[in-house]
Amino acid sequence: MRIPILMYHSVSEAADGSFGPFAVRPGDFSAQMALLAELGHATLTVADLAVRLVAGQALPARPVVVTFDDGFKDFMSHALPVLAAHRLVATQYVVSDLVGATSRWLDDVGEGGRPLMDAAAVREAHAAGIEIGAHTRTHPRLDALAPDRLHDEVAGSKARIEDMLGAPVTTFAYPFGLYEGAREIVREAGFAAACAVRYRTSFPGDDRFALARLIVRRDTGLDAFGKLLDGDDASLRMTFDRTRAAAWRVVRRAMRRG
Repeated sequence: MRIPILMYHSVSEAADGSFGPFAVRPGDFSAQMALLAELGHATLTVADLAVRLVAGQALPARPVVVTFDDGFKDFMSHALPVLAAHRLVATQYVVSDLVGATSRWLDDVGEGGRPLMDAAAVREAHAAGIEIGAHTRTHPRLDALAPDRLHDEVAGSKARIEDMLGAPVTTFAYPFGLYEGAREIVREAGFAAACAVRYRTSFPGDDRFALARLIVRRDTGLDAFGKLLDGDDASLRMTFDRTRAAAWRVVRRAMRRG
């Protein structure tokens, strides 16, 4: 069975520079969620999916997982009301130490001032049925960190969000999708599952600590979105992105060796 795990970032009209492709227009997001509901897809959180996979429980006939990375403030105004209107659930991955601040890790692309959800908003989303997962403390590239710092970014984010919510945090998303060298740290920190990117549809037998996701971009039209829901992940754009991601991993490994 195919399990499309969709990956969003910002839902906003504002889109500048190299971050622009990751800001989906609110109207487009609304149309995508309406199509998802109309086609009869059943949404699961990543935590729900992990529980079912571990227990060997049956999945809905047409499962789909909707995820958001980074915890942008616009989720509250442009995404949460749409999800609620269609009775859809989702997972939001927040950067624990930047809750209530801005996306400082995007300074180099001119988007370091994009507002993030504050603690009240994180709790409000959680109360509305949105899973809140961990996305590290400061959004670093995990493959470039020393072991102690890596452990702190992973385990520290879990502890801080759990304290914020007063509830367990059971899933994790790797910043930039880079999980090499971090997978075991995430597992040892007590997470039940973790999301990478990998630019393909997920399947029940996949590694729970490197779940594949499909990025929904600003230029993902409704027809292309429908194909993602059907598990069509072989587009030229995704092939390009997968190649670029592989090349980046080679560069990072070379830098570590150097």
